Amino acid sequence: MATMSSTSLSSTSTQVGQAHDSVMKRVFLSPAVAILLGLSIFPLLWSLGTSFTDIQRGGITRAADGEIVQEASGFLGLGFNLTLDNYTRMIEDERLHATVRNTLFFVVAGVSLQFAVGFGLALVLNQPFFGRNLVRVIFLMPMMMTPVAAAYTGRMMFDSTISPLAQFQRTLSSFFGTQIAIPWLTDGTWAPITIVLIDSWQWIPFMTLLLLAGMQAIPEEVYEAA
Repeated sequence: MATMSSTSLSSTSTQVGQAHDSVMKRVFLSPAVAILLGLSIFPLLWSLGTSFTDIQRGGITRAADGEIVQEASGFLGLGFNLTLDNYTRMIEDERLHATVRNTLFFVVAGVSLQFAVGFGLALVLNQPFFGRNLVRVIFLMPMMMTPVAAAYTGRMMFDSTISPLAQFQRTLSSFFGTQIAIPWLTDGTWAPITIVLIDSWQWIPFMTLLLLAGMQAIPEEVYEAA
């Protein structure tokens, strides 16, 4: 009988302890959840909801001619109407078209360049040679930089006056007797290419690391059979 009572008390204390732990977990997590809801989830849902209305900044609703509508009309008397005009204007906006084109160019050109160069480097680094580990570390250094540092480094690399690239262009101009000056950072055609080159310079090591890991995971027998 005493054994049964002891077992019952032990089981009860275990359940109480588990319930206490569960409550404490919720207590400690609740501030983080509240901050996440207040700073991320709620603004996201609010922005999504207002995107389907004609409400303006400050809660003022304007008519089609720009005149401010003061009376509480519209959806449920709240002073605004449900509409898809925002999305219609967005789809017709030339700035959206330009943004989509630039994004597609950045993704296709950047990923293709990073994969091609990264694959070549992975093939080289997968071969045994003296100092291979040191070379791997050197190749990975750009990936360890923050995006801001990489952007400033790229800006200095492509500067039109003080960069080594600018000096190289001046040397070519003197050699060929003609002006060679590519506006890498200021021309609408060359600037996207420059951004792709800078981004690829930073993330080619990451692509190389992924491909190299895949190559080294292949058994040696497969290479010998091939």
